[in-house]
Amino acid sequence: MIFSTQSDPPVHLLAGFARFLPDKTPELVLQAPGRALWAAVSRRTDDYFSMASLEFDSRAVFSYQSAKVRRTLMRRPLPSWVRYGAGMLVLLSNHGLDVGGFDAVVAGSESDEVRYEYSVGLAFAAIHHTLSGTAYTEDKLVDLAERVRREYVQAT
Repeated sequence: MIFSTQSDPPVHLLAGFARFLPDKTPELVLQAPGRALWAAVSRRTDDYFSMASLEFDSRAVFSYQSAKVRRTLMRRPLPSWVRYGAGMLVLLSNHGLDVGGFDAVVAGSESDEVRYEYSVGLAFAAIHHTLSGTAYTEDKLVDLAERVRREYVQAT
């Protein structure tokens, strides 16, 4: 397991990971840069992305194709808390930064729902960059999240 050196993840994150993904072990734990949101991550062998939120007690599974039409794999609308993550997948994939799928469980203490959703997008981008071995800065991820806000979240 890889841990970020920024600070300690919330204790309930790993318990939540075990609850949502009982047959998996996280291989990466990271904090969304500049945010009070953490993610525990395990790679998948397919191109699906599963994100679960402890605060919303909800899980969504999507692919690049389903995210493009703002749907889960079950063809349901994406929950609001995961829209920035799905939009980030579309943006990064369209710019050639592809990784295989992953499962992520997020937990945090952001001050409101909008900030939480935005932080999920930052976490998704940080995971994506980390798994692809691509360097990033907080400023770069914020710029990407702003593009996602304009081109994906507000375009619905």
